Amino acid sequence: MGNAQMNAIVYEGEGKVSSRHTPIPSPEDGEALIRVAFGGICGTDLNILSGKHPRARPPLVLGHEFSGTIVEIKGVFDGDLKMGQRVAIMPYLSCGLCRPCREGYPHVCRSLRVIGVDRDGGFAEYVTVPYEQVFPLKDTVPLRRGALIEPLAVGVHILNRMQPQLGDVAVVLGCGPIGLLLAFLLRKSGIQKVYLSEVNEFRISRARDLGFEVIHGAETDLVGFVSERTDGNGADIVFEVAGVADTIGKVVQLTRPHGKVMLVGAHKEPPRIDVRNAVFKELTFLTSRVATNRDFQTAVDMMAEEEAAELEKVITHEFSLAEGQAAFEIAGNPHENQFKILFHAR
Repeated sequence: MGNAQMNAIVYEGEGKVSSRHTPIPSPEDGEALIRVAFGGICGTDLNILSGKHPRARPPLVLGHEFSGTIVEIKGVFDGDLKMGQRVAIMPYLSCGLCRPCREGYPHVCRSLRVIGVDRDGGFAEYVTVPYEQVFPLKDTVPLRRGALIEPLAVGVHILNRMQPQLGDVAVVLGCGPIGLLLAFLLRKSGIQKVYLSEVNEFRISRARDLGFEVIHGAETDLVGFVSERTDGNGADIVFEVAGVADTIGKVVQLTRPHGKVMLVGAHKEPPRIDVRNAVFKELTFLTSRVATNRDFQTAVDMMAEEEAAELEKVITHEFSLAEGQAAFEIAGNPHENQFKILFHAR
């Protein structure tokens, strides 16, 4: 597109993000140019803005959760992508050469890179991405909902790692977008007893609107509540998604003997866990990172289902690309009534 310019949201350095014009990128061989429709702010974006992300370097166009349409395909391609196709983007880039990649685990590539972290992302009118990262959307999936596919895929991967069983009692600690999407997936998989814990009043209200039983972590003895609901046994599976000291400190108490704990939240400091009682209970600890291609395709397929329309309730704000600073101020303020914030690039 020559020297044409586009609107973009650019990380300029610690604490600073700007909305400005940047050149429209040109795809290289093996890449597609995507006209972005919607992009969602994630905790990773806030981490980058704080200056604490170990890899992100300014100036950088942010955004790894986004949807759009294909406007150009560069190079020889024998797949099913075509011009004008509505798509979601899987933002993880692996090397294909390291041992995890060779063994079929590219999502934990030793040099994993992410679009919007290690190269320009989707908070712009246009972005280039490798062919293999492009996932066509079903005709029934609104592009707005398509921007939720990446976090939904993260939830799919978490459940595939945990392998919940029918009849399990599940506790989800943290009711942010990932926690709520995870609760949705648990319910969809047939887990009837799902208890969420959260301290933010707005998020509690939004989760309850979606039909979940939510415990106010600052007002209720969570361990006592779960003990009462499980005849003193504890939950079968516990997901720590909040990434705070208070919740990580409760996972051992909340889990039944021989139960399982999934650690998802990104802690700013090394967390403290009651290892002695974890050993006495013979607990299984699992972790989860991003998602696989299969998880992403599962999320794409799920978004075409009728019940997935309710997931749009996690979206609380929409901003234009010109309103980048205002959007990030709201996203980074724990006192704001916000959940998932989207940018629209139309």
